Amino acid sequence: MPDSKIISTIEDLVPGVSAHGFFLIMYQRTFGEVVIEIPEVFSDDHVPFKAYINWGRWCIDCDCGSSSLASRDFQFYICHERGCDRSADWSRVEFPIDVIEIEDVLLARPVRQNGLAVNRNWFVGETVSDLKKENTDRDLPEKVSPRAI
Repeated sequence: MPDSKIISTIEDLVPGVSAHGFFLIMYQRTFGEVVIEIPEVFSDDHVPFKAYINWGRWCIDCDCGSSSLASRDFQFYICHERGCDRSADWSRVEFPIDVIEIEDVLLARPVRQNGLAVNRNWFVGETVSDLKKENTDRDLPEKVSPRAI
């Protein structure tokens, strides 16, 4: 069960496994081979994935319809779905520049439905002001106290 005091990443939800290790395991289970190394430089036509928050978890959606948990510490992803163009190489994952502020606003929202954070969501394009307004419209604090990650 996710910790209600944080916005979760792979490392929080799969204890003892790094994000890199998680993706390698998933890839190897699907393809039966070891994934290629992460490139040091990506081409200009390389389109990164954009991380978002769903139910209090950082996530990534692939072009093929697959999705995965994301990691702030390991900002790369390789799809593990057969037939996906994005399963041939690692891709960068972009997080918003205001990660901490977004998380602080969402953490002011209560956990509901059997401990799940169904109302802790942020989508690319939403601003911190949008999130704060949603909180105040529901008589919630704008955000939790500042914290360090």
